[in-house]
Amino acid sequence: MDAVLASTIDILEDVVKLPDWQQELAFTESRHTEAITGLQLADGSWRLKERVRTVSVALVLCLNVGVDPPDVVKIEPAAHLECWFDPLSEEPQKSIEHISVQLEKQYEQWHSRARYKKCLDPTVDEVKRLCTSLRRYSKEDRVLFHYNGHGVPRPTQNGEIWVFNEKYTQYIPLAIYDLQQWMGAPSIYVFDCSCAGSIVDSFLEFAKQNYENCFHLAACEAHQILPMQPDLPADLFTSCLTTPIKMALRWFIQKNDSGLISKVTLDLVDKIPGSLGDRRTMLGELNWIFTAITDTIAWDVLPRDLFQRLYRQDLLVASLFRNFLLADRIMRTYDCTPVSHPKLPKTYHHPMWRAWDMVVDLCLSQLLDVIEERAPFRTSTFFAEQLTAFEVWLDMDHSSDQQPDHQLLPIILQVLLSPVHRLRALDLLSRFLNLGPGAVNSALSVGIFPYILKLLQSNAREVRPFLLSIWAKILAIDRRCQVDLVRDHYHRYFLTILSDGSYDAHYRTMAAFVLTCIVRDYPLGQEVAYQANLIAFCLEQLDDPDPMLRKWLAICLGCSWDNYEDARWCGVRSCAHEKLYTILDDADPEVRAASVYALGTFINSSNERTDHANTIDHSIGMKLVSSSLYDSSVLVRHELVVSLQYLVLAFEGQFVKLEQAAREEEQKQNGSSGGGGGAPGVGAGGNGGEPAATTMGGGGGTPPSVGSQRQAHTSGFLSPTIQVSRSISKNITRSHELSQPPYHLQGVNLGISTNHIPRVNSLTAIPLLFGVSSKIVSNVYHVIWKAMYTLAADPHPRVSTAAQIIIDEIRSRSYQGMSNESLKESKSNSSISESSSPNTATFSISESPPSIATKQQQSCDTAINQQPQQHQQQSKQQPQPQQNVSSTTATTTTPTTTTTAPVATATTTTATITPNNSVHSISKPQQVPTTRIKRITKSVDVVINRPKHRYASSREHNASEDDNKSNMSSQRPLIPTEFVDWCTKYFVEPDNSYTSARFSNSKEDQQREWRMLRVLSYRNVCLRELMIIDPARFNETVSNYKIQQVPNLVAVHPYDPIMIVAGKDEFSVLHSNGPHVNNYDYNSGLISSVSSSAHISQMGGAGVSNGGLNSSTLAGSNHHHHHH
Repeated sequence: MDAVLASTIDILEDVVKLPDWQQELAFTESRHTEAITGLQLADGSWRLKERVRTVSVALVLCLNVGVDPPDVVKIEPAAHLECWFDPLSEEPQKSIEHISVQLEKQYEQWHSRARYKKCLDPTVDEVKRLCTSLRRYSKEDRVLFHYNGHGVPRPTQNGEIWVFNEKYTQYIPLAIYDLQQWMGAPSIYVFDCSCAGSIVDSFLEFAKQNYENCFHLAACEAHQILPMQPDLPADLFTSCLTTPIKMALRWFIQKNDSGLISKVTLDLVDKIPGSLGDRRTMLGELNWIFTAITDTIAWDVLPRDLFQRLYRQDLLVASLFRNFLLADRIMRTYDCTPVSHPKLPKTYHHPMWRAWDMVVDLCLSQLLDVIEERAPFRTSTFFAEQLTAFEVWLDMDHSSDQQPDHQLLPIILQVLLSPVHRLRALDLLSRFLNLGPGAVNSALSVGIFPYILKLLQSNAREVRPFLLSIWAKILAIDRRCQVDLVRDHYHRYFLTILSDGSYDAHYRTMAAFVLTCIVRDYPLGQEVAYQANLIAFCLEQLDDPDPMLRKWLAICLGCSWDNYEDARWCGVRSCAHEKLYTILDDADPEVRAASVYALGTFINSSNERTDHANTIDHSIGMKLVSSSLYDSSVLVRHELVVSLQYLVLAFEGQFVKLEQAAREEEQKQNGSSGGGGGAPGVGAGGNGGEPAATTMGGGGGTPPSVGSQRQAHTSGFLSPTIQVSRSISKNITRSHELSQPPYHLQGVNLGISTNHIPRVNSLTAIPLLFGVSSKIVSNVYHVIWKAMYTLAADPHPRVSTAAQIIIDEIRSRSYQGMSNESLKESKSNSSISESSSPNTATFSISESPPSIATKQQQSCDTAINQQPQQHQQQSKQQPQPQQNVSSTTATTTTPTTTTTAPVATATTTTATITPNNSVHSISKPQQVPTTRIKRITKSVDVVINRPKHRYASSREHNASEDDNKSNMSSQRPLIPTEFVDWCTKYFVEPDNSYTSARFSNSKEDQQREWRMLRVLSYRNVCLRELMIIDPARFNETVSNYKIQQVPNLVAVHPYDPIMIVAGKDEFSVLHSNGPHVNNYDYNSGLISSVSSSAHISQMGGAGVSNGGLNSSTLAGSNHHHHHH
């Protein structure tokens, strides 16, 4: 092998450019490689548990202007500004009032709707009255307590703060424990005084458990005093919290006094034009950038839950904690360390502060020109540069990241507010969400949801593709966002896109998915979508060429009418179920499965059982059986089980009676044949172990020949038939056999056209077109129940297990009914008028359903009238039933004649079917149990003794009651489906199309690269050998070997030394590395491993290929290219 690989001409050639890399692949679709299950949805941790507001603010100022506290020795000159006002410039009383008003204005910049109350140089009683009144007013909301203690002594060692007596002659301590009781929770405390850390320590010592939702911001630690430099304000901590932009600019100027901006003075800071709330001005842009930077720092260093509590739960708390990061940076330069609770990591050295310094520098450099109007204001390039940095990070390979995250996410969020950068930000955000569920959770945790929700108000077409992609990712992770979309009527946004044919199918698919999430399991969403004509929009595009769009349109339809009867009847009026029939034969198996799913929920959406509803559901059930029972895809067959269970649950009494009648008939046959081996099933046909011959008028048949015995056995087990009396055989086409070949493998649709059935004006006449009583509908239950037994014998355990659960449930209820002594009485009372029975599909003369119901009955009749090709081949060796009956055309009859004409009675017997519990019993039918009653008794013993299935209803069965009412609306399904959840994973899985155009470094791509290079090496070696080798050698016998069967097909692997020889029932794999042969049964797997006298040699060298065995023949799966 090394020599072969070494012969590669250029192994450094880009492997993805090789023709082999673009070849078709099979068995690589996710439905083949993974379980059909959904992902675990987000736990909603990103969504705030509660949104608390700060509605009251207490401003407690203990300044005692003009009197210094006894334990503070001030230097001269010292800091004296309070709220940027000199208290010594006016009388003490006016000064403190002016300061309190200014402090209130500074807080109002961050939260203007709060209720502010001032308490100036207060006593203990005044503080108590203030706090208790604010708590009483705020109820469960948060209260802010701001304390300025610059005019009183430092807090005590116990953390007590100081206030005054009534005559201002003494300082009175106020216990923190008392303050806790008055303030209650939730609260936030700001302490601006020396040794403020001791107050926080004392609070935490006495705090109760319910005070955990209290936040604290203190100016310094317990052993520190406030800075007194004259160029600083005395309330430096308060200035950082309430006027951060002004404080940051002044501090930057002071720190860089000898720098490039020496011409800018402190007085110019107050002249910066604009307002904090207007992002188009210089001051507003600075505040906008400051918010983005502080959020980014917090997002980068804090745990996600703490970040949400501090920066997303409360607007005022978020502003104070953002500004606290600035206070921590500035005050540390003056040997003062602010304290917070919860405690924050050190952030003063974070790299984003350098980006802030650059923004401030660029701002101040143009400040003089802007003030003097010599030049216009130039906006900052900060956001454009940060977007570029984020884009560079996205271009890297993140396939190995389990939880992709980036510190710039808060900046992306802020950029969404800017119309200038919004389109680029949405593009980058969409690319980030493509990294997988972890990226979506990160974006939701940072707070992107309200911004994306608000953008749905935009009518700009250029942002719609990005919003579609973003919302598809969000809803795929957390479908509970449907509530927000419906509440604000944003579902119309996606309906507009879905109905607009000018959008690419990819975008309409995402719109259909979003609408599916809106209506799925959400009655209010179903209602608003129904009122907005969602069903009509979906049906109009059901024939779109794009299979992904067809699939999600069908799923959307299924979710829109699931358990919602108004939408169901809207679908009936629009012929929705008939239009879904057209994609039951779709080339894509996932589209077929989606159609089966939608038709199943259509059945499940009927809350009231009427004759009209029953007839429609019967026709759907028969169409599903005729189209999907032998579908090549396991996905489709499992959805068929799920859909048919709704019919079984809706008409449970009929299926229970089938089981009871079959058991009684079999007991009679077993008694008359001396315990002969009638095959277990719904009724019995034939004698002994031979399968019953299909007859239309009581005609018999001979056993099959030896050569076809195995085929006859298999047909007997998988192909139940319906036998009807001779009195109706002239008017009904051939009896329906379910043994249709897997036509999706062959590309042949064996369905029989129903165009020859005439349209009538009343469904009452439909059964009489064939000269049959309306009781012929009872055959529907036979066909469906036999189909369920066939599915229980499915080779795939997922399908067989699901079907067996339904069969076991009906069996257990049939035994419960038989064990009741009132069974005979219930039978005698079961002769109820068919027009009032929920299980009889007849109509009163007064009804006149839509004409489309004729087609629905035609679908039912087609399923009964079809006969598979396999039976036609088998019947050549058996007496043939009545021929050419299917070509007879029914005579058109007027409704009046139809309703009065005499009708023939239908006598129904049942055929043989095997409810196999073992998958392997299909290929070995001779091992069928001798008696059915023993098997059923054993099965029922297990069913009765086992706990109820977790999806089963807890109701008690009563056969007579089930004939008169429907249980479907009150039951939960026995078999759940995760098909929609599994399809949703398409919008969740990472999409690395934006990362590397070559290929990722995954193990699968590395293996594929090695195989491609090996193919290239083999090809080069073969080309050289063909130039020198004698062509006659290809006619020589290389080796001889024995196999246990007649070979029908031989395939040689083009590169590996392996040969596959396929026979009728088995295939063998022969290896050239030794005399070893593995024999496999088609259903049972490896059945023998024997040694052969010869082995294959020289298979890989010449690349010989004999035979046509390919992956599509084995799997019946769709091909796709690697780059798809």
